[in-house]
Amino acid sequence: MTSVLTTVVASSGLTIATASLIGWLARNSLLDLIKGGIKLNYDKQLETIKSKLSSEIEVLKADRTRDTAMLGLVHKSVTDSLSHAQEQRIAAISALWSAVLQLRKSMPPIFVILDCITESEYEEFLARKNIDLPTQEDTRFLGNEPFSSIEQQRIFFGEYLWSLYNAYTLIHARAIFRLLKELGGKDTMPWYRDEPSRRVVRSLLTDDEFKQFEALEISQMAFIRAHIEAKFIGHANRVLNGAENGAEAMRQAAAINAEVSAAQARSK
Repeated sequence: MTSVLTTVVASSGLTIATASLIGWLARNSLLDLIKGGIKLNYDKQLETIKSKLSSEIEVLKADRTRDTAMLGLVHKSVTDSLSHAQEQRIAAISALWSAVLQLRKSMPPIFVILDCITESEYEEFLARKNIDLPTQEDTRFLGNEPFSSIEQQRIFFGEYLWSLYNAYTLIHARAIFRLLKELGGKDTMPWYRDEPSRRVVRSLLTDDEFKQFEALEISQMAFIRAHIEAKFIGHANRVLNGAENGAEAMRQAAAINAEVSAAQARSK
């Protein structure tokens, strides 16, 4: 009897152990199956994400290539535009400077002599019968090129250079005008005593420069020419180097042009 019980107990223990083993194996197999399913699903999602990212990267590369090409076109367009504008600016300033030089060259020869005599000698000198005074024919050059069309390029050389040219022209024109008007008259005076001309000169010069001008006994025309030409060259260099007309330059230009306009009105 005892041996039977022992056999049953032993068999029961074996069965429980076997069942436990089977349960453990089944549980591990299930875990492996679950892990395998999760990994497979993860791998699929990872591949999907990688594929999507690859597509987006290609799109970004294409966009970058397009944007780079577009920036290149914009840069070239801007560069070409600036280059063309600079060429026009250089041409305009060169034309205006040529007009300044042409104006000086076209003045009647008598003004070279008049710039070498004092105010006290002026009337006596003009009273001489053999003096070759200017005629209206000597003023016709102001209606020819380059003077007749130079204003068309005003937008390129700017207001300050234009005001200097205006003043330069006005002073020379008034100098001729007074000689023409005063032929045979008794109130002869040099151009630098002409009030409209003096106001224009004053607008061009600093206080110290105007004092120097006032103190001169001769060479007033040479003095104002040199100052206008120096101011022209200095400002032209700044413009060609990329500087714009600042507020002070615009203020000076407005003041000079106002005096030029007033003098022109007096001449009519």
